[in-house]
Amino acid sequence: MKARVALLGFLTLVGLSLPVLAAHVYGTVYDSSLNPVLKAVVTLNTTPEQRQVALNGSYEFFVPAGEYRVQAMVGNVSASENLNVNADGEFRVDLIALEDVATGDASVLPGLLEGSPVPSLDLESAPAPNPPSNPVLWLVLLIALAVAGIVYVTRSVRSRRSAAKAKTAAARVQPLRVAASPAAVSSGQLSFSKPVSADQRKMLDVIGSMDGRVSQKELRKALAPWSEAKVSMELTELEDGGLIRKIKKGRGNIIRLA
Repeated sequence: MKARVALLGFLTLVGLSLPVLAAHVYGTVYDSSLNPVLKAVVTLNTTPEQRQVALNGSYEFFVPAGEYRVQAMVGNVSASENLNVNADGEFRVDLIALEDVATGDASVLPGLLEGSPVPSLDLESAPAPNPPSNPVLWLVLLIALAVAGIVYVTRSVRSRRSAAKAKTAAARVQPLRVAASPAAVSSGQLSFSKPVSADQRKMLDVIGSMDGRVSQKELRKALAPWSEAKVSMELTELEDGGLIRKIKKGRGNIIRLA
């Protein structure tokens, strides 16, 4: 109990002395097949610049309010997205080196720049920053680092708890699965292990006829005159049932059969 009171007092003091937003920027780097890219180099143009190697394709940063550019470099391909952080909270930015799902054009989409070399990560040779001469400023920086550490640990604990709960729920409930062979996908005829509604079957058949991957915008056009709300609702139910995956791309989604 005393430790909690002390921690609360410390956070209150820091909150009064450092009115800085701590937004959580995170996401995943995908290749053209929508598979996570291992060991992609992700940078965020903060001051100083933040950089990390996304070992399993996922990355995360903690930043104050401002306008930023998230960039991932994979070999000679660079994918980037602009980000405006105007409040604290969660900001998801997925970076995809993806062919145009509407036309099948294999060229790199806007925001993906070719020919840029992978930056060097020789951190040992980087010059160490000079400590501030003002003791008060040095103390403020130490407090800011402590707060960032507390926020990171808190979010990590919450993430682990959420993952554990999701794993427990998945063990209790057997999700619906799509049994789709390549021939079935190309012909648009899919079979299901459990019953689905007629509208959901129609939606899955349309996705299958498009090689199992399509943008939500193009899917809505193919399902006209369905409304945007109906398409979104049906996609949510299919995703909850484990039949599809939705991947965030800019302001839209890429829909893929699970």
